[in-house]
Order: sequence, then C-alpha cells, then structure tokens
Amino acid sequence: MTEKLSLHAVGRLLKLLSDHGVIAGVTDEIAMNYHGVADIIHSVEICVPAAQIDLAVRAIQSSPDLYKQDKEPVQMEFYHPQKGTALRFQMISISPSLYLEVLTNETLFLRPADFQQGLTKVTASEELYDVVGDVDDNILGTIRWPKLGPFVECWLRLSLAHEGTIGYVYLSQAEKLIDCNNLDQAWCEQNLEDEKSRAVAIKIIRGKSQRRSYFV
Repeated sequence: MTEKLSLHAVGRLLKLLSDHGVIAGVTDEIAMNYHGVADIIHSVEICVPAAQIDLAVRAIQSSPDLYKQDKEPVQMEFYHPQKGTALRFQMISISPSLYLEVLTNETLFLRPADFQQGLTKVTASEELYDVVGDVDDNILGTIRWPKLGPFVECWLRLSLAHEGTIGYVYLSQAEKLIDCNNLDQAWCEQNLEDEKSRAVAIKIIRGKSQRRSYFV
C-alpha cells in the first residue's frame, strides 16, 4: 500500500532514526518550504552527524517495507554536487516514488545544534501545507528543521566552495531565503557566523532592488 508524501512519512523516518540513537534533521527542498520558499520537492533529504552515518544506514535498512537502498545517481546531480556523497534509498511506500538522500551534517556545514523542533499546523508556512495535511501536531513537533541562520549560511558556504554555475545554484537558494524572509543587514550580523558568508549575504540584501523578486 502506498501513500502520498506527507510530514507523517518524514516524522516516521526521523522517529525510526531516533529510536536507533541517530540525530537527524530535514534539509534541502522540504526545509526551504518550512522557511517559506516554494521549492518543488524532488526528494527527501536529511542529514546526520558523520559519526552516525553507518548507524543511520542500519536503521533505515531495518524497515525494508519502507526503504530500498538505491545506488543509481539522482537526476541533475551535476548541479548538486553535495549529493554525490549521499546514501540513497527509494521510499517505496510513497507514490509517486521519491528518493531518500542521507548526507552528513558536515557536508552541509551544519551541526546538531543548528536544528529546531516545535512545528504545528498553526505555525507551518503556506508552502508546507501540501505535506502537512492532517498530520497530528504531536508528530509535526518532533521533526527537526534547520534554523534560518545556519540554513542560509549552509547555502552561502556551499556557493563559496564551488565556482561557476554550481556556485550560483547554491547562491540562489540563499537569495530566496533572504528575500522571502525579508532579512536585513542587522539580522545577518547577528545570525551568520562565517565572515565570508555574512559579506555575501549583505551584498545580496543591498542588491535586492536590482533583481526580480521570487515572491510577488
């Protein structure tokens, strides 16, 4: 029996990992939705500490009725080189079928403390509505999401680590988060730890009037 992707499936996954002692958090497109950006969901991406990656794989493999390990490359991986190190599973209970991609926190410049919980139907962004559905708040509240500051910095640091088109793809993700949440220079100075990332973010903010908004 299959089901449509919802945060019930995401919460179930994170509980499975937690029951095995793994600290996991949601990243990429669903996390962009969480922060108000209308990205299309192509996969479910989570990250775990590098020291727990083997434990995470064993936990996921313990539910073969839900996940099947898949070593085939995902589409458009060229534009997302951080996914080259991901461990991939097909979410076989989900229709249409999606990949589950497991990365390390370190790949994304994130730490366990960079995540937060407490989502409810009331606090969910409009962009999350399609996957929130009728999921109970008790389940929603357990899902770990990247805090806005570290998530913006994640994309900025990835952009700084890659040149050309790939770097721009990452930069555009940071730009969308900055524009959607109306972040200003004071916010950047308070919430972005990496000096180079902070400088890029402030440059994005100062150039906002010269570019088209994603949200009008």
